[in-house]
Amino acid sequence: MDEDNISKDYFLFPDFLINNELINNNIYTIICKGERINKFRGIIKEINKNEFTYLPNTEKGSSGSPIFLENSIYVIGIHKEGNKDKTENYGDFIYPAINIIKKDMREKRKNGKYINGKYIWENGKYYIGEFKNNIPNGKGIKYYSNGNINYEGDFINGKYEGNGKNIYENGEYYIGQYKNGLRNGKGILYYSNGNIRYEGDYINDKKEGNGKYISENGKYYIGQFKNDIRNGKGILYYSNGNINYEGDYINDKREGNGKNIYENGEYYIGQYKNSLFYGKGILYYSNGNIKKQGNWIKDEFVGN
Repeated sequence: MDEDNISKDYFLFPDFLINNELINNNIYTIICKGERINKFRGIIKEINKNEFTYLPNTEKGSSGSPIFLENSIYVIGIHKEGNKDKTENYGDFIYPAINIIKKDMREKRKNGKYINGKYIWENGKYYIGEFKNNIPNGKGIKYYSNGNINYEGDFINGKYEGNGKNIYENGEYYIGQYKNGLRNGKGILYYSNGNIRYEGDYINDKKEGNGKYISENGKYYIGQFKNDIRNGKGILYYSNGNINYEGDYINDKREGNGKNIYENGEYYIGQYKNSLFYGKGILYYSNGNIKKQGNWIKDEFVGN
């Protein structure tokens, strides 16, 4: 919200300057005490700068009650105090206070200071939090149109930047670092049930660097990533924690040199291409004796 939105329709006060024309205007004061509501009628008797004297009787505990123009919903002031003999009451005009608020908001905008507010997009999503230079900056929460949280955390110039939590519509969520609206740095991606899906490095919203990826079947990979997939050195584990494969990956497939250990204890050490035995390699029995040694093409042993 900015100071231009502070209108008479919003705050219900008349858009006029304080002057002697208000003298003898009919007014009324509403006083609420629990479930009891009282209305006191009268007139403005005298104006002294931002304070005015008025005549309706009030009762003890009326301080802070709104003062309205007769036959309107326009608040012109706030009851301050009354004489002990109840012959006169004193109030403060609200108009100068609104001007101070407007001036303060203009200064905050001018100096780029943080203010709080709510912004609603045309698609129904909305943001509640801090603003600077008229855009989300600082701490804030972005909501889906249904009221569920989309993102909670840090904003810089309208984009996610710093630390935050992003909840996706499928229930999965990410907690970690952001830069320029994208996942950058360290972070953890969770399945909708709360189990970890990936923990590690991100660059421009993609897994890149070192990390751990856990499949829904319980198998997990620890190693290097590039462009959101396995690339480089890594180890793939069975769900029980035993090693399945250790070696090289290119574009999410075993390629280069590696060791594959089968659940029956047999294992292969050699070359890979497109996740298949390809090149020189040795297949061992579980006791460590050689079963086959030589050249392989697409997982098929072709001899020496």
